[in-house]
Parts: sequence; C-alpha cells; structure tokens
Amino acid sequence: MGNWKHLTPELIHEIAARMPEHEVVTSLKLVDRETAATLRQRYSKITLSSEPPEDSDVNQFRAQEPWSAAAFVAHWGRPEPWRDLALPQRRHLLCLAANSGHIGSLDAALAQSGTTVVWQVLAAAAASGSVAACELLLHAGCSFSINVLVSAAREGHLQVLQLLLDRACAGPRCRQAGLAGAARGAGSGGHGHIFDWLRGQGYSPQVRDVEAAAQQGHVELFQRLLPPLMARLAQVRAGGGGGGAAAGELGAGAQAEAQAEAQAEAQAEAQAEAQAEAQAGVQVGAQEEAQAEAQAEAQAEAQAEAQAEGQVPAAERARRGTRWQLLVAVAKGCPLEVLQRHYDALWPWQRALPAAAAPAAPAAAAAAAAAAARAGRPGAEFEGPDEGRDFAAGMLLSAAVGSAVDWVGKLDFLVSCWGVPAARQVLCGGRVSRLSLQAAAGNPDYLQRLLHMHAAVPGCVSDQEAAEWAVACGRADALAHLLDGDLDILDRMRNAGDQTRILFRQGKNAGARVPALRVLQARGWVFTAAHAACEATWNWRDEVRRASHDDALRWLAEAGVVDGAGGSPEQERKWWSDAFSTAARRGAGVKLLQALRARGAAMGLAEVAVGGSEASVQWAATQLQAEGGGGPLQALAANDAMQVVHAGNVATLAWLRARGLLPQGHWLPSVESVCSSLRAYDFWKLQLRLQLGVAAAAGAQEQPAATQAEMAAVALQEVAKTALRLLGQHRGALALFESPALGHQYSWLVRQLL
Repeated sequence: MGNWKHLTPELIHEIAARMPEHEVVTSLKLVDRETAATLRQRYSKITLSSEPPEDSDVNQFRAQEPWSAAAFVAHWGRPEPWRDLALPQRRHLLCLAANSGHIGSLDAALAQSGTTVVWQVLAAAAASGSVAACELLLHAGCSFSINVLVSAAREGHLQVLQLLLDRACAGPRCRQAGLAGAARGAGSGGHGHIFDWLRGQGYSPQVRDVEAAAQQGHVELFQRLLPPLMARLAQVRAGGGGGGAAAGELGAGAQAEAQAEAQAEAQAEAQAEAQAEAQAGVQVGAQEEAQAEAQAEAQAEAQAEAQAEGQVPAAERARRGTRWQLLVAVAKGCPLEVLQRHYDALWPWQRALPAAAAPAAPAAAAAAAAAAARAGRPGAEFEGPDEGRDFAAGMLLSAAVGSAVDWVGKLDFLVSCWGVPAARQVLCGGRVSRLSLQAAAGNPDYLQRLLHMHAAVPGCVSDQEAAEWAVACGRADALAHLLDGDLDILDRMRNAGDQTRILFRQGKNAGARVPALRVLQARGWVFTAAHAACEATWNWRDEVRRASHDDALRWLAEAGVVDGAGGSPEQERKWWSDAFSTAARRGAGVKLLQALRARGAAMGLAEVAVGGSEASVQWAATQLQAEGGGGPLQALAANDAMQVVHAGNVATLAWLRARGLLPQGHWLPSVESVCSSLRAYDFWKLQLRLQLGVAAAAGAQEQPAATQAEMAAVALQEVAKTALRLLGQHRGALALFESPALGHQYSWLVRQLL
C-alpha cells in the first residue's frame, strides 16, 4: 500500500484500463480517497447491458460480461432504486438479470421489479445457457413462446433446449412445432451440432432454416444444409407433385414451421391488441391515412403478383419461390463470392437462357451454361413484362445494398448480370425503390451507399424518397448532402400531402434522429405539434432503445416545434395531449412528460400508470392534486384501471391500491373471460388476475392480519381450481401456438392449491 501512494494518476488510469470495469467501480476505487477521486469521472457507473445484435428479433437483452453479480444484488435487491424506473426499463433489467445466468441476481429482480414475467425473460435466460435460471422460471410458470426455443438454439445451448422441449412441449404436435423453432434458431446462430441432434429427433432442415443460416452469414452451415434440401425438393417435384406436393413432402417439419409462424403472428396480434387497449383510442389522423395507403398498395401488389403467377405453372412457381428466397438470404448475409457461386443455380428466372442451364442439369453444367449465356446477353431474362420477376429482383437488390458484407461488390455484380437498363427498370418501381432505400438507410454509411447506387445505376432512386429515409433513420450527413444538392426537395416534401409522413417511417435507427431533425430545421422546415404527436405514436416500439426515442420527442417539445404553426390552439392542445398520452403509456421519463405538459398537454393518472414508474405516477398525482385545489384524487374508473392491468405494471397497480385509487367492488375480469382468450405466451395475464384477486380479497374489509391471510389463501385456491378446470378442457389437444397453457404452467397452477 505504501508504494500505491506514490503512483501517478496516469499510472492508476493505466491499471484501471486493464481491469474489468465493474471491478474498478466496486474494488479499485475503494483503495483510498485519492484513488477514488482520480477515477471518479471515468468510472462512475457499472454497465449491465451489452449491445445486442441488430438482427436479433428474439433476444434483445444481452448482459454485460463479466456480470457484476455482487454489486447488482446489493443495489437492485432493494425496492428503492426500482421506483424511478418505468415499466420498459424494469422489464429490461429483469431480462438482463435472467441473461446473466446468476440466480441471486434473477431472484432479486423477480422480487423487486414490479412487473409480470413475460416470455422475453425466459428467452433471455435460455440465451444465457443457464439451466438453473430456466428451471427457476419454469417452476414459476413463466409465459412461454416458441421464441424461447429459438433463443436457446441460436446461442447453441443444447442442454437448455432439451430442458425446454421436455418441460413445455410434451405433446407430439407441440414438440414438432418446437423442433421447427429450434431449427430456425440453430440456423441463425450457425450451430451444426443442434441440427445433428434435431436430425436424431426426426427433423429435416427446411427452407426457412437454410435461409436463416445464409442471412446471418454462416457460410459453412448454409453450404452443408443446401444440397440435401434442394435434392429433396427436386425429387418431389420430379415426381409431379408441384408446389402442393413439395409442401406435402416437407411433411411434419413444414407444418410445424407454419405453426411456428402462426404463433408468432398470433403473438404480434395479441400484443397489438394490448397496445391498442392501453392507448385507449389515441389516434392520429395521419397514421390512419398512412395505414390505408399501405394497405391499398399491398393489395395492388398482391393482385399484380397473382396475375403474373397465374401464367406460370404451379411447380415452376414453387421452384422460383424457394430459390429466390434462398438467394435473397445469401445476398443479405454472405460474402460476395458465395453470392457469385450460387447465383446461377438459385436465380429462378432462367427461362430465357439455353436449355443446358435448366435446373434439371447437373449443378456445375447449369451454372457454366447460365454464366456463358449471361455474358452474351446480360439481362435477357428481363425481356417482357413480369411483375413477379421484377419484384423478386428488387428484393434481391435491396438485400445487396443493405448488406453489412461486401455490399459494393454485390450491387456491382447484380448490375453486371442484368445490365444497367434492367437494374434501373427494377429499382425505379415504387415499392422496390422504397425497399432498397430502407435497406441502405439502415446502415451508418447510408450516404456512401446512395452515392454508389447513383453511380452504378444513374437515376435509380428518388432524392426525395432518399431524404425521407435519411430522416427516418437519423442519417444527418446523407440528409444534409441531399438537401444541399437540391433545396427543391424540401418543397416537394411540403407539397406531397401530409408533411408528418416523414416521421412515420420506421428505420433501424429510428429515434436517434435529433441531428437529422436539426438539419431540416436549419433549412427552413417548420415542425408542428402534429409532428410531435406522430413521433410519439409511431416511434416507440423498441424498448431497448427507449431513451433515444425520448430524445427526439423531447427535442420537439422543448425546441423543435413552433407554436401556432400547425393549427388552432385547440387543435395543438389535442396533438400535445395525444403525444403525452402515447408517450406516458410507453414509459416516458418524467422530464419528457414535464416538457409535454409545458406545451399544454392534458394528463390523466391512468395513462401514466400504464407504462410509468412509481416516481412518475407520484409526480402525476401531485400535479393533478394541485390542479384540483389540493383535494383527494378520485379512484380510477374500471376501464382505466384495466389498461394498467393489460400492461402488466404490477408496481403502479400496487401504488394505486395502497392509496385507494383502484376501483371499488368487482372490477376485475372473471377467470372465465381471462381463460377464454389465454395463450401460453401471455400466461402472465392469468397469474396477474390471481394476484389481484388475492389482494382484493385480503383488503376487502378491515380484518386481523391472520384473517386476511386466510381469506387470501381461500380466494387463491378457488380461482386456481376454476382456471385448472377451464384450461384442462384443452390440455394436450392443441398445437403450441394454440395452447392456453403448457405443462409447466399447469404444474404451477396445481401448486397454488397446495
């Protein structure tokens, strides 16, 4: 210690830089006061979360390694720090604790987080590979989605995958759907050993699995899985089965894959319904208009594709669809040389080429013949109208220009295959142009991609469209370049109808857009309260990056919007109130809510309680009391209280109950109504109903503590019996995505009776 005193601040920083950050904060800074003062500015926080892969739609919660277990339990094992966290933040922290694999951290978070245990928590635990964490959550009856299996397989955790399948997917149909989900995860993660095990379970890789491997750049696995898949498909179609026979040949695996997709769709629909209920009818007219426009466009596109497909035999449509799907995946995730190697075998529109290049020929001969024909007549397959072909080519170009790997070479290669006129023909299609720009704008080097697209295929994209995607994805440099090159773009955007549509688009980086908004403002764009309402409504979908969403809306509220520029005072107040309501329900911080209130937004206690923290609800209650002259607050109406229940915000429900602000009497839904629409992925709804019913029974009247506990136990048993009877009618009869509950959830209910 005597020598330590003689170290310079520079040497202390050098030592700290070679230590894990959490050890510096929890150990090194405690050596003495001088060391603490030296390191205070640089080392003041412990990082708990590492950045998840942008392409992960399953596990968005990745704990920092090494995990600061002791520090987490010491800090977050108390109720106080949780009170300042909104619902999305508390769920995020709970998922990080699950992903850490540290049981003490998970126990602490489960006890203090004040939120329902959604399936994402189990998915985070599965991704960690911790059998103990998964066992703990399964024992607690955690909600379950097929994405839990995807998450385990994506990270290569076979033991966890086997545990989840055995505990949650006991029935044959349920297990088959689970195997399909696991295969998709194994493809995304590039884990051949998972496929080896799946093969032993009777599962054969499907198109979607091979596609997932290619999308994530797992070249070795892709090239291992591709030949047997294509051989199976070719064998079936050679037998005259066509598209329908091909689907039948894939058998139970394909059916399970379809079931998995159906479950995902059902989950998305259920979440959308829950969000709609939570928003309580908050709508923005421009949003409805955009949705109607998108729906009409999709219908027109579907009609065009159907018309084109009607002229093509079913077997040929199936062949094209499979090969195109795989080729797009290769263009997205694999290196250029893999795209070049497989292009001639997988590009499905080879009908204009010589017969030697037909798919029935040996692969090497077909590829050589196709390449020779292409060299003589590039773009021959684009002669004549074909909506399906042009759309497929556009998707392929979009995948190439949006790729994180060799995007320049891929774009140049496709243009060389088709010729500049054909590439321009494809890219100038409205839908395809938007897809290509959206894909390119999802990358930080959007400006470089735009410049290269213009150079490779002159006139291929609209500068106005490119500017709108720059705003959507927060690419300020590209936006400034486009506007400085043509200031008329702003006029065209103003005259394009509803100006708020520039904020509607959902980019990869949506939310980190303040610099881009400032570029618009500096060049004369006037933001109105309508823009703020749209920003709140459309750009609050990513809980992981919720703070960056706060930034754009807060900037609009504090500095961006010009008062009186967008409508009458009454209309502006409505827009600000809509923005407040939506932001509050999604878990906005108090500072943002204060900024919106300063603009004249109306406020209700329920909307803050839906997604907020205990601190934000306390702030809202204080504000409303002051506005009401200091009198007591009225209890929430039943419909308003149910919005908080649908959100699963246990902490704010407890806060409201403790202050007598929940409705009196029988306001909770019946167990019958909860069970009638229950699914395994939202089993937390039944658990919360049981919890609230017990609390209501215990607090119905003033009774000694022992009597209250007895009443609560009786209420729990009665509700659990009813739930078991209702859910038992369907047990084992349905597939995974249809099941109201799974094995571990039934077991949890039974334990409530003991």
